[in-house]
Amino acid sequence: MLRILSEGKIVIIDLSQGDPKVQKLFSERICRKIFNNSMKRFTKNIQNNFIQFYFEEAHNLFPKKEDKDLTDMYNRIAKEGAKLNLGLIYATQEVSSISSNILKNTQNWFIAHLNNDDEIKEIKKYYDFKDFTDNLISFNATSDKGFIRMKTYSNSFVVPVHIDRFLADEMDLKGLK
Repeated sequence: MLRILSEGKIVIIDLSQGDPKVQKLFSERICRKIFNNSMKRFTKNIQNNFIQFYFEEAHNLFPKKEDKDLTDMYNRIAKEGAKLNLGLIYATQEVSSISSNILKNTQNWFIAHLNNDDEIKEIKKYYDFKDFTDNLISFNATSDKGFIRMKTYSNSFVVPVHIDRFLADEMDLKGLK
């Protein structure tokens, strides 16, 4: 896997169907291997490729809110990953359960809907989302499809954005259908 990543190729490892304990074990091992290799290259002043980790249902893998262990692999990726060209993309419906160390180091936010006051209170702590929290709780599944609030590292404000649904049939897939 490291060889393939060093060639700049995409590697997808889908652990979504496994036992939760196995998911957690393999996810952490994979992340640790990549992180340690990137750190070794960094200390030897060897250029690292840009690698993006993506996690669905991150609240099942990441350390919990009260976990302050900065040696935890996901906390380390969030805190030190940028200098190693490692990015962390995660999706969760339970922002309030994620380690505060990870949330503090999240630079780009895309929020579609939060379903309770605990999640709203948590998101208010970051950047200027407090201006948008009333709209987040009043989500309407019919009229708000594709509507998100976006805060990016390069943008000073939270911006409401509508994302169009991706339809492969509308794309010219050059005979890949």
